[in-house]
Formats: sequence, C-alpha cells, structure tokens
Amino acid sequence: MEKAGIEYMLSPHVGLGLEIVDLITIMNTPDVATATGWSTRPHESDGFNGFVNLGVTVGLRFYFP
Repeated sequence: MEKAGIEYMLSPHVGLGLEIVDLITIMNTPDVATATGWSTRPHESDGFNGFVNLGVTVGLRFYFP
C-alpha cells in the first residue's frame, strides 16, 4: 500500500488537498485439482492473481483555531 498527499493553504483556515492511495494484493495461484477434483495438475495461470485498487481524493479542508 502506498499513500501520498499534498495540501495547499488558500488562507490560514482553508486548505485544498489531494491524496492518492494505491493498494496492490498478490495471491498464490489456486490449485484447481483440489478445488474441483477434475484435474491432477495445478492451474495454469495467465500471470497475475490478485487485485489493484487506485484511489484519488480531492477536497477542501477547514481548520478552526
């Protein structure tokens, strides 16, 4: 997981923010032979088992004294 952000202060009490979040999960290749009972060899993967999630957030931030 990576997370990065930046903020620009428009005034002493208001800021404009940008945040980027990246989440990557990689899992082992499933063994179809034990899951289905139809095959005696491991599943031939097409290269990637997992997921990628990328999020971008933009917003105003208010600060109170």
